[in-house]
Amino acid sequence: RAAAAWAKFEEAWRLYPFDLGVLYRGPLTRGPAYPLHLERETRLPKVYNWGFERDRTPQFFAYEPEKWLGAFTSDEIVRAFRQMAECWREGLDDLNAAFATAGERPELTAQLAMASGIHLHLLSAANVHEFYALRDQLIPSPAAARPPLVRRLREVTEQEIAVSEEMKTWLLKTPWLGFESELYAWSCSAPLVSEKIRRARDVLATLRRWEERGVEEAPLRRTVEEAENLRPDRWGD
Repeated sequence: RAAAAWAKFEEAWRLYPFDLGVLYRGPLTRGPAYPLHLERETRLPKVYNWGFERDRTPQFFAYEPEKWLGAFTSDEIVRAFRQMAECWREGLDDLNAAFATAGERPELTAQLAMASGIHLHLLSAANVHEFYALRDQLIPSPAAARPPLVRRLREVTEQEIAVSEEMKTWLLKTPWLGFESELYAWSCSAPLVSEKIRRARDVLATLRRWEERGVEEAPLRRTVEEAENLRPDRWGD
């Protein structure tokens, strides 16, 4: 079963939408810590979107779809990461079955934690890409076309909160999962994921209100920086 798991992992990785933009600029590396917000983030990192500048200054969680996507469309990226996650989950099921009778062994626990973390990063990459692609469609869409967009945004947000909560559980047990060795720092950690969950729940409340009453454009036209100034305690919608 363990060998079957690794064969599935190989199959999953053949689906990876490889492009330097996807790899270096997209949300995959910071995954379940990547925040969801309805406001626009206009501040950009100077180097790669991994978490820190070269002088060790923490980076913003940037939003650069034209660089995130590389040679792909948003739909292609979302589909690829969802297909990867599904294929990887099949391998993860095999790995769990293989280890179920092996007892508590540190090397197996570490392997299972890593495999689980990768699965959650793949799901999160799909969710984050889809969330922002949908958000960008709201303002230019006529009122009649907005309800299905808002509904899907709400579904994706709910999924991503669940992914982040599961990742937090793993990070509390195996914090090295979020360590970025090139940065010598954590690009994904329990505190970062906790903050992401807190903000995502605010977003979810707004989306539920929009499903009932219609879209309010003010948050969509506001920048993250403006929202932070308005509500420094808990910014944003």
